[in-house]
Amino acid sequence: MSFNSLLSSYSHFSDFPQILARLKIFEVMNEEVKRDRHKFVLVILPTHRGLQLLQSDSTYHNNWYKMVSSTCALELICIDLSQDLQKLPAGQLDRGYDGTHYGPKANQLIAELIRKRLELEGVLPR
Repeated sequence: MSFNSLLSSYSHFSDFPQILARLKIFEVMNEEVKRDRHKFVLVILPTHRGLQLLQSDSTYHNNWYKMVSSTCALELICIDLSQDLQKLPAGQLDRGYDGTHYGPKANQLIAELIRKRLELEGVLPR
């Protein structure tokens, strides 16, 4: 879907200015990468807390998927890892030294999920 088409689809949301800014940033990044004959890939990664809220808070869940659907409607490769990460046992998603970022074990799993999705999208050979 083109950027202009998205404007009319999301103009009624209360957070429309934030959606508009985010979409415009990604659109410009995508165009710049395409000019260099590369592919822009956007990976959407929830935090530890975000994963918990996706399961326990319906408002957060609805807002997450509104954000993902509006962002991924652009003509770019978009990978939302929320569902993949929710399928993993919580113990596999360790935390980094600061307690907020993912740790080494989780980062390896995330990298593997991204690699698989890039293969499915045809960005990487299988």
